[in-house]
Amino acid sequence: MRSTVPWFLLAATIFLASSASAETPDLPTCEPERSPRVDALSTIGLRAIGLPRNVETALAEAASLWNLAPCEASGRPRFVLGAPGERTLAVRWLGFAAAAEPGVCGSFTGKEIRIFGFARDRETGALARCGDRDRLVEVIAHELGHALGLRDQMQPACSGQIMGQLVRRPDGELVERTVHAEECVAVERRFLTVSERLAGLATGEGSIASVLRRPSSPYAP
Repeated sequence: MRSTVPWFLLAATIFLASSASAETPDLPTCEPERSPRVDALSTIGLRAIGLPRNVETALAEAASLWNLAPCEASGRPRFVLGAPGERTLAVRWLGFAAAAEPGVCGSFTGKEIRIFGFARDRETGALARCGDRDRLVEVIAHELGHALGLRDQMQPACSGQIMGQLVRRPDGELVERTVHAEECVAVERRFLTVSERLAGLATGEGSIASVLRRPSSPYAP
């Protein structure tokens, strides 16, 4: 006697087989966003203004996050503390002040980095001291990232990167942030090489040279 398979069982078998063979979808990735390209710099001097000893120590550690692995092989500038560089960036301590924006302990103005001693609670508006030493290192390293031309990252895939803005998990715990290799690459790609400049990429109206001359540029003379 000839047996037949019901059509719905056959259809279900084909569906399951095709689902199993389908490729796993790619997980979301984080692509760091950067500002327009500028001429290469080898060093950026950091000038501490009014920093207490513990904040100055945090500044040195934050600079090291960018100067060391995974960034050490990239072509981005090195931060030097207490010594002049090709450009100088001031880091100012505003220990008895709080930023206007709630939850903010640091800001980059385009000319200097400002570190605040207090932050306003996002819900109550009450003042609270900015975090512990590790948190302070993250804040300063984040602002140094802005000085290098990187922008804030809101995507969940960027959580844990130094430019990531999702700093708390759903349970309220702080997310530990550090400099990732992708961020090093983004910074490296922002700075034109000598050969690129010689090729004419830094000439003409609206060019890199004109960007450097803008008052808002952290590297303006």
